[in-house]
Amino acid sequence: MNNRNSKNNFKVWMVTRIDQCIILAKYLNDKGLLLKWDSFIRLKKSGFLKLIFPNYKRFLEDELAKIPGNHYLPELISRPLAFFKFKKNILFSDIILAKLSRLNPPKDFDILHGQGPYSLECGLLAKKLGKKFIYEISGQMDFTRKKQLKNLYKKYNLPLDYGIKQLEDRRLKEAKIADAIICPSEMISKELCKLGLNKNKIYIYNHDSNFSKNFKKIKIKKYNKKKFILLFVGLVSIAKGVQNAIYIQKKLLKSGINSELHIVGNIVHKFLTRDTEKSKIFFHGNQSVDRLKKFYSIANTFIFPSYTEGSALVTFEAMASGLPVLTTNDAGSIVKHGINGFICKPEEKNKMFKYAYKLATNSTLNYTMSINSRKIYNKKMTVSYPKQVINIYKKVLLNNKC
Repeated sequence: MNNRNSKNNFKVWMVTRIDQCIILAKYLNDKGLLLKWDSFIRLKKSGFLKLIFPNYKRFLEDELAKIPGNHYLPELISRPLAFFKFKKNILFSDIILAKLSRLNPPKDFDILHGQGPYSLECGLLAKKLGKKFIYEISGQMDFTRKKQLKNLYKKYNLPLDYGIKQLEDRRLKEAKIADAIICPSEMISKELCKLGLNKNKIYIYNHDSNFSKNFKKIKIKKYNKKKFILLFVGLVSIAKGVQNAIYIQKKLLKSGINSELHIVGNIVHKFLTRDTEKSKIFFHGNQSVDRLKKFYSIANTFIFPSYTEGSALVTFEAMASGLPVLTTNDAGSIVKHGINGFICKPEEKNKMFKYAYKLATNSTLNYTMSINSRKIYNKKMTVSYPKQVINIYKKVLLNNKC
């Protein structure tokens, strides 16, 4: 066996998104294992732009912003296209990132950690050089999303939006050539097996939000029934089930519950904001981490009725914060039904309302589930997300011929 690998001195090249891989990038960099991190824009927290865009999520610690592979061009091209309503602007940004990443590969890497759909060219290079290509799939594939969303978009008379075919085709190609696939839930693993991928090369891990560690500091308070506060964090779209969260809040008010629904995130479907002013529903847009922490601190229950996900990072945040979680099978991979929250099918809004009403009227249950949420989160993360990935790296490298 390669002596370098046996001593765990392997070197990693990442081609990934920022939000889903920042914890891993930091861990690898701190251990001296990260050679290059090809990504979209990463900005220094110490830079002057932080003063101009205080809520921008791409501000990282200086050492992470300085890792080679920080690309501006994909988004500099994509954002103007989005401004002029060009629907496939993401296609340009993703393909440009893929091409730029392949232009200047690191000289001496052992593992390429890729994330689609911008890893194909680099993955083919890694295979050609005899290196290991480990591919991360954090969300469901297009054939699943199409099935999940088809009737929903038809109901709202909207064109079906489940991804761009060219990019989804690339994701499948990347998965097929990878030496190993890592994914955050059993649901995604089963989906990949249905697509014909080898079960033996699929590894399940618990990913985590970059904010969870900070949110664990929130003090869990007993719910006093004076005001029941529901919190939703994510894109404001029908795919995320915001319409069902709104329905539940309106029904809680009609049932005599003094409740509020706070929605944090970019608004995709603006019609969802109509006729909500009198229903104590508040839209806050994107927020800074400190502001987001305050929302988690004042909430009594987290609601996330998403139709398609695989495993949602926001449920990790909510559980770290110590909140009961109302969610769906597709989003709540670590939620324990009846223990720290309730899981329904996305279309079961009346069933979810009954659970919300139960949490709003039973302070003991709400508090117990709050405590359980943090306990379950801590247990699931006994081995941290990056350490889980490192352990997978070691298993894959051990498959090298001695």
